[in-house]
Amino acid sequence: MPTPIHAYFKSENDAESANAALQRLRVKNITVEEIPESGRTITVLPIFHGGGGTVGGTVGAAPTQDNSELSGKDNGSVTHLLEGEVEESDYDEATRILSENNGYARNES
Repeated sequence: MPTPIHAYFKSENDAESANAALQRLRVKNITVEEIPESGRTITVLPIFHGGGGTVGGTVGAAPTQDNSELSGKDNGSVTHLLEGEVEESDYDEATRILSENNGYARNES
C-alpha cells in the first residue's frame, strides 16, 4: 500500500539528490517543486532516521525549529518540496534517504 511522503529542503540540490536516491525504491508520483517566496516561512522539523519514523509528521523529526532560524547560504528558508508515494515496505528506507539528504518535515502542531 502506498504511503505519502512530504519533505522540505533548503536547496534544490538536496531535494534532487533525495529524489534520485528514492528512485531505487518502489516510489511513484515523486515531484520536486520550488516553494514560492510567500510560502517559505514555515516551522519545520529535521527528519531523522531512527526506524519507523513518520515522514511529514512529528514522529521521526527532531525538536521544533523555526524556519527563519535555520542555518545555510539561503538564510535558512526552505526552498523546495518533495512529494510522492512510497510503498509501505520501503518507507523506513525512504525516511533514511530523506534524512541523509537534509530533509525537513512541516511542524503541524
